[in-house]
Amino acid sequence: MVRRVILHADDFGFDDDATDATIRCFGEGTLTSATIMANMPASERAASYARAHSEFSFGAHLVYVDERPVCDAAKIATLVSSDGSFLPTPELRKRALLGRISEEDVIRETEAQLGRLRDFGIPLSHVDSHGHTHKLAPMRRAFARVLPRFGIERVRTAQSLFASKSLLRPTRWLGRYWDWQIRRRWKTTDDFYMMSSKDEMLTDRQFDTIVDGNGVVEAGFHPGTIESWRAAERDALERFVEACRGRGAALITWNDVGNT
Repeated sequence: MVRRVILHADDFGFDDDATDATIRCFGEGTLTSATIMANMPASERAASYARAHSEFSFGAHLVYVDERPVCDAAKIATLVSSDGSFLPTPELRKRALLGRISEEDVIRETEAQLGRLRDFGIPLSHVDSHGHTHKLAPMRRAFARVLPRFGIERVRTAQSLFASKSLLRPTRWLGRYWDWQIRRRWKTTDDFYMMSSKDEMLTDRQFDTIVDGNGVVEAGFHPGTIESWRAAERDALERFVEACRGRGAALITWNDVGNT
């Protein structure tokens, strides 16, 4: 069978640069999917593009770290710092592992973000999250209660394919467990790859590992032009697409997951 590949952009709506770059990539045929942030400076621009381009898939890029919440911060106390912004990613992960994140807080914020995207008029294909925090137990439990209310059946899995062999990433050790937890409840891809640094360069053999074989793989990127790491990811996306086409991979969207 031909490997099926989703070419995906996170952070759609983050700012004008990331949004412009993502739209250009769609126009150039190097993306098939993106996830939109609900409460960022260019969220409405991203939503407007999504409404006009149903040939692609658009999901929710849920945010629980670093940025500002949609909810009143006083109503989600375990997710925010004293200034009302979300916790930094390391602190959120630590609190989640120690059982100090309220599932009810996650439910309230998830409902608020999905509700805003729904109000934008976007049919949501799936969800993922900023910093991949949806793998954590409080988020998974909240998803089990919230996503059915929005008719969402698809969730990004944990990263399973890597270019480097670093053993310091938690996903190296916990990825299979997280993947099982996600797969037992929701539709997802067989594999997931995302760059870990702007200097990451895939060799031909690594491309073969990602693109060859059966099933569906999501390849995630963060296109941009101003920040060096986003520019590097856009360049990597172009090389990745060229490799996919050279190997005869079929390009699909998140709407096809579970239906192919």
